[in-house]
Amino acid sequence: MIALRRIACKCLMLILLSALPVKEGFSYESHHYFGGHPVSLSLKTQVHPCGKIRAQLYATTHALEAPIGDPVSSDCSRPLRIGLPEVRVKTEFNLEIESLTEKGWVTSGNIPLQVYPQQLLASLRDWAQENDLVVADSDGKLEQFLEKQNIPFVPNHRKRLEPPAVHISAGEGEIFFMEKSEGVPRIFVKEKKVLIEMPFLDRLAIDPSFQYEFVRMFQEIL
Repeated sequence: MIALRRIACKCLMLILLSALPVKEGFSYESHHYFGGHPVSLSLKTQVHPCGKIRAQLYATTHALEAPIGDPVSSDCSRPLRIGLPEVRVKTEFNLEIESLTEKGWVTSGNIPLQVYPQQLLASLRDWAQENDLVVADSDGKLEQFLEKQNIPFVPNHRKRLEPPAVHISAGEGEIFFMEKSEGVPRIFVKEKKVLIEMPFLDRLAIDPSFQYEFVRMFQEIL
């Protein structure tokens, strides 16, 4: 059991670190979006020379790719608008880009897209409606997020935390956020306790990959 917990800790740390912001790229950076609506991607700095382009969205499953919708044509000086399908679980897509040259259409690169269900927080919301989710929040960031997402919680104003920090009690489990901005981002899982040492809450409201990991933390402790 101890060995399994150690494995779970390592896996969760690696998954979370992969969701951290990275330097803007083209062929290797994963972009994280909610499904069911279009997104705009700027390709001006990635395609040379910047001219006419077309893009095809593919669903990827192991070694297979299946096209989704029709190719989208544009001028790379303008953002490329791509419609993303709704998904039930986290799903990987690949956006393949071609540019028009004197020799015809040539591959310019690809953009991996991680797409998430819009109701990503539904399971946590359902649990909190039937159970006590107790939150001590030094700066109120998580409280504001939970209120906006209609997730019930019980504020704990008696617990004193050195800001910026958040402590969550859920059933027999605990999650403790230490919003440090220096050093190596770390996350620890031990039995029914999760400790996060990294800036997290500012990204939680805008980045579906952080919401995905937030839900996973509760899966570890409940």
